[in-house]
Amino acid sequence: MKLFALAALLLAAALAAGPANTVAVAIKGGFDPASVDIHPGDTMQWTNHDDRDHDVLAADGSFDSGNLKSGQSWSRTFPAAGSYPYSCALHPREKGVVNVK
Repeated sequence: MKLFALAALLLAAALAAGPANTVAVAIKGGFDPASVDIHPGDTMQWTNHDDRDHDVLAADGSFDSGNLKSGQSWSRTFPAAGSYPYSCALHPREKGVVNVK
């Protein structure tokens, strides 16, 4: 019976959190938007709209899109709260941050 109650509680918490979202970031001479606030479980999708290659590299190395050619996209789901700064390794002045709240 305790297991059933725990499962019901977890299901209720998941439903209360709402459905996961996908948030788009365009890459064209930088990240647009550069700062994004999302919820745990949401997915970020970066798409290169530039005429040169870019990538998405976490400051702590926890994620790396690899090289994205023009028109290519890359996605990552963020399961836990925190602040995740990133940049383009090919163009270090291009920076962004994902804030999971």
